[in-house]
Amino acid sequence: MKKKIVFSTLIFIGAALCGNELFNFKTAPTLAAGAKRGQILTFVPETPGGDKGMWRITYTKKEKQCNLGELLAKKDIPLPAFTKSLRIEMDLEISPKARMVGVDIRLRDAKGEVCSVSGLKNWKSGKFTAVWTITPNQKIRYSWGANVNKVLDFPARITNIAFVMHKDDTGDILIKNIRFTADAE
Repeated sequence: MKKKIVFSTLIFIGAALCGNELFNFKTAPTLAAGAKRGQILTFVPETPGGDKGMWRITYTKKEKQCNLGELLAKKDIPLPAFTKSLRIEMDLEISPKARMVGVDIRLRDAKGEVCSVSGLKNWKSGKFTAVWTITPNQKIRYSWGANVNKVLDFPARITNIAFVMHKDDTGDILIKNIRFTADAE
């Protein structure tokens, strides 16, 4: 039993370090079609002049569609190994009165299929945590790319995170951190 606890802790620490690359200025993500969609990505350091911090997506109202912000990792973030389930959490804060419609994590699987997994059950406002649960042989509702079979084949990597805001909203999304927990009991 002791070995299992130590192994799970090491997986969690290793995964957190990989995920934290997203929140390091030197490995800055990009915002897909930001200028076209009226969005700006800004780094907010934890301490003045620091390299670690948060990302803010500022967006403007779109008339006929939802506001979609796609944060692209500079390099894909590998998911840690797990046997039963992997829980991914991300702390978010959005402008007062704004409504987040969806938060999807995009994973590229071992066969090149891009799988979209939702981390939001209902519309959210204010401060909240998006949660994704990944399991072996997970069936995927939305996927595209190479070898589409609607199953997440491992190993998999995070390619981007998509934030969907209500079309009438204007404001910003503060993306604070990401945590991975493998095989939590």
